[in-house]
Amino acid sequence: MSIETTIAGLKRAKAVCDEANRVPVAKRGMFAMVERRHSYSSLLHGAYAGYVGFTPCIVSSVDRSGIVKEVKLAGQSCSLKRRDWQQVNVDSAGKVANPAGVCAALVDDHGHAIEYRDHGEAIRAIKAAAGLS
Repeated sequence: MSIETTIAGLKRAKAVCDEANRVPVAKRGMFAMVERRHSYSSLLHGAYAGYVGFTPCIVSSVDRSGIVKEVKLAGQSCSLKRRDWQQVNVDSAGKVANPAGVCAALVDDHGHAIEYRDHGEAIRAIKAAAGLS
């Protein structure tokens, strides 16, 4: 094995490693959508019944590696921690230009964030509020 083939192999390995480490990083103020699982006991539906809700929010805290620690729901002063959601989807591509405006548009009559039961419906509402097609 020659030195040139070893160097070429190391360069390929470095390129693969760099590509794998390129993870989208979340920052404060970014738009996000939280997926929360709600469950409750019910006599009608058996031991447990529940649903999954999708709620638009704004990232309020991230850790050093860029993973979301806390989000703030639209129209509410309280925030959600990591333990409160199943999954969070962050707009790391920056397609939503005005996250605060979009969150303000997605509140109900009582000033609380609208929780969608369907993922597709939530995406359509977000795109309509952001002016995306």
